[in-house]
Amino acid sequence: MNRVAKILRIAGYLWSVKDPRQIFSEIKGKDIIFFDTETTGLDQHDNQITQIAAIRVHGDNFKNAGTFHKKIDLTEKTKQQIENQKETTDGKIWTVSKALENTKYNEINMPATEEMTALEEFKEFCEKNPSYLVAHNAKFDMSMIGTRVGKIKNLGVHDTMMFARMFFIPALKALSAEGDEKAKKAVQAMTNSKGKVSSTLGNVAKGLGVQISTAHTAIGDVETTVRVLEAIMNYIEDKAETIESGVYEEERQKSISKERYFNKKNKEQRIKKQKEYRKKKGSTIAGYLSKTPDYYYRLEGKNILLITKSPDAANLRNFTDKAKELKGEPIRRPARLNKIYKGAWFQMPDAKEAAALSLILRDEFEAKPM
Repeated sequence: MNRVAKILRIAGYLWSVKDPRQIFSEIKGKDIIFFDTETTGLDQHDNQITQIAAIRVHGDNFKNAGTFHKKIDLTEKTKQQIENQKETTDGKIWTVSKALENTKYNEINMPATEEMTALEEFKEFCEKNPSYLVAHNAKFDMSMIGTRVGKIKNLGVHDTMMFARMFFIPALKALSAEGDEKAKKAVQAMTNSKGKVSSTLGNVAKGLGVQISTAHTAIGDVETTVRVLEAIMNYIEDKAETIESGVYEEERQKSISKERYFNKKNKEQRIKKQKEYRKKKGSTIAGYLSKTPDYYYRLEGKNILLITKSPDAANLRNFTDKAKELKGEPIRRPARLNKIYKGAWFQMPDAKEAAALSLILRDEFEAKPM
């Protein structure tokens, strides 16, 4: 994201037409990887990824240059969650079984792959060539993946949901106010049952007249996201002069005064919610550890960190012994831990060995990823 657009996003402003055009000019001629995950829930630590898919295209023509698609085997923890939730009778409660049903997990006709193996293969797919990464609600997908395999090398990460919220929807409203019939129909198609113009992938696709692939499957949502971004790029090129007029600017200013969240009242409410969330979930390593039995680990490529809150130093030695068995080398790197916690970094020969060690930590040490 260019500097101006980033500042506008942080400040809660909507983009001018120049911002997405500049982003699109940057990604043209480069590889773009569209990706999506399906999960059993929204918690990056307690829920697992069940599907992951990606399509590589070239920014000039959007032709498919490679596809990645994996169905992920359910962990023992997920299977136990399903058993524990079977007695749930309230239809309003979201369960793991409902998540699997909604994402058509059992309808995907392919062998299931272990979660860490699938994610390491996805990482290799992304890092094969320098590429931009694009997803709808990218922040969520990146957090689910990054928690498990660390940072993925890329040229930049873009979010089609942000394109819709910060530019496409205000532009449609402006054109609709001017009497543009296509814009009116698009706004109507994107309006949900609560009367709000929604930026979900399905609604944005409807507004753009994009055919929706099988919804709520990883590969289906990726295919839709490819067409959505291409359609938004074409839309901007076709409507640029109209959008740059005072009509759009007027609508943009209305949206700013209405929706920006850095006014005093919203800022206070947001800070209050953040404090409540941090108090509940724990925003530091110590906070996270307070909710785990003994161990937590962080995987960053071929580097892996184990943290223990056990006062018994032998526990940490067990980890170092396991790491050395896999030819790991201890590295000096500050973990910024509370004094009551102990931690150790190890560099493994490669990312696969690091992933193998993470599986040992999960199975033998009952450690959780962070």
